[in-house]
Amino acid sequence: TATAKPPPTFYAQLELANNISSDEEKAKLLQHLLRINNLSDKMIADIVECITTIYSDREKYELLQLILKRSSLSNKQLETTVELINDIRSDNYKATVLKRCSLANNLSLNISPL
Repeated sequence: TATAKPPPTFYAQLELANNISSDEEKAKLLQHLLRINNLSDKMIADIVECITTIYSDREKYELLQLILKRSSLSNKQLETTVELINDIRSDNYKATVLKRCSLANNLSLNISPL
């Protein structure tokens, strides 16, 4: 199958996002990019790499929610997403997004209390 070619402005906008210091403004631009249909594994990975530069757990959480709303994540996209979940420090945000990730991808989480 042919890989979807990114819109000509995709990488220009991603480069712009990488240069934005405000977590909130960076997240707004990344939200826009995540609304593009047919993002390739590389495009999702590049967006996730940019998300890792965001300090705010809330912004990371909201961006992850957009990634997980995508109808079908490839194995590579899922792997990249799980790596980003590990980057969230807030237990509440991390648990919520892990649950969503497991439900969206029919995964079974066996978490026992400490």
